Amino acid sequence: MLTLCLHLDRADADNGALIVLPGTHSMGRFSDDWIVPADAEERAVVCEANAGDILAFRPLLLHMSRKSARPSHRRVIQIEYAAAPLPQPLAWYEQAQS
Repeated sequence: MLTLCLHLDRADADNGALIVLPGTHSMGRFSDDWIVPADAEERAVVCEANAGDILAFRPLLLHMSRKSARPSHRRVIQIEYAAAPLPQPLAWYEQAQS
């Protein structure tokens, strides 16, 4: 699976840029009682982007964004790609008809 985010506006640390925890996409499924590692804040990467930039990442990568510290747009067009069906019980909301 791959996620592409086409940024229509600048996204930086002050207006809620994407923050990722590298390597977590390959750690498998987390249990409900999984605890974020103590060094997560130090390992986190802020993915700043300019308008027109495309950010590509694995959607299973732990990711988040913080509340904007200043009022401004941070619009993106997000596209999800998958080469195989999702494992049960997961399902896409919409699926292309072949």
